[in-house]
Amino acid sequence: MYSKRGNSTTARRIVAGLQYEGYEVEVFAYTEDPWNDGSRERMDDCDILHILHFYRFVSWQKENNYQINKPYLLTSGGTDVHQNIDNHLQRKKMKELITNADAVTVFTNEAADILKSMYPIQEDRVFVIPQSVWIPDKVKQKSFKLREGYPNILLPAGLRAVKDVFCVFEALKLLQVRYPMLKFTIVGEPLEEDVYEEVRKHQEIYSWFDYIRGVPLSSMYELYDWADIVINTSHSEGQPLTLMEAMNAGKPVIARSNAGNESLIEDKVDGFIYHNPDEFMKYVLQLISNKNLYRQISNHAKQKASTKFSLDREIKQYEQIYQTL
Repeated sequence: MYSKRGNSTTARRIVAGLQYEGYEVEVFAYTEDPWNDGSRERMDDCDILHILHFYRFVSWQKENNYQINKPYLLTSGGTDVHQNIDNHLQRKKMKELITNADAVTVFTNEAADILKSMYPIQEDRVFVIPQSVWIPDKVKQKSFKLREGYPNILLPAGLRAVKDVFCVFEALKLLQVRYPMLKFTIVGEPLEEDVYEEVRKHQEIYSWFDYIRGVPLSSMYELYDWADIVINTSHSEGQPLTLMEAMNAGKPVIARSNAGNESLIEDKVDGFIYHNPDEFMKYVLQLISNKNLYRQISNHAKQKASTKFSLDREIKQYEQIYQTL
């Protein structure tokens, strides 16, 4: 809830949307807040529990011997369905929590299909609720010393193996020879030490490459303003909020082919999906050499974000589930 990871942004967004609609919301960040009599009392006073992330919660639940005694809704984090569910021991550990849930929500149809194929869960208890773009108050002062260049390419990603942040680095090196002013910046939490060390070494070698530790969402739009292109390099994604935010900021996105990215982007209409580094480089060159294409992709991305990634739309779907519980 307090970190700068995607799940924390999801939690803060849903809480903000519910409070705006007049709901009384108690927040317990179970991996961060202390578990004591006060927090137990707060949870016991609630009518419904809305639990974010299957595997992290069930691990905390077993560690603290917490028994759920009221209706509960589960919302999947991206790794729940795309990584944790592939691990037999982790899948077994999550089974009771998932099959006993009064409702389970996921971000994409593909995630719903995976969940239903893995667990004996009733069809009418699984709901697909896509995420939305939530923009807290933007900071007004400049927070970073961003070096100006062209093109400025931004990769928002926590530093962990699944994000594969150097997937297109060889292509970027070739582009930098052609465009000596090219700048490449990664922004995200240093979540895995070996990935962070690789990033740090690259930063020492390549003068056109920068790394910025995770920043508050209110400051992210400063980075989107700086960027000419926003990219995603992940092996797998649940539904990447950073791409939704970039599209909302009117920035063209180039994203690696995976189910989460493809759930957001209509290829060559409001962004690009690449399958290999050569294809990635081709799309970068198309965008920076064709102003009309750049403007067209940007406009379509912003239009989609404003209509399909609406917080009001997302919260109304959760409200309908709450009413049934």
